[in-house]
Amino acid sequence: MLNWTKGFLDRCLEEIPAGNYRSRLHAELEDHLVSLAADLESAGFDRQGAQAAALERMGDPASL
Repeated sequence: MLNWTKGFLDRCLEEIPAGNYRSRLHAELEDHLVSLAADLESAGFDRQGAQAAALERMGDPASL
């Protein structure tokens, strides 16, 4: 797990029971975050700015 995604993903998945479904959701959400951050970095954001913007753009973790 990437450090910058950990807190966000933990909050997204806190009500999902451990198991295969939770693992798949974790992987998919992390992939979306990493892809979005990479796109933002390619668009001119520095790495930290891209990561912060990706987390913000994903929205409220409790809603996801």
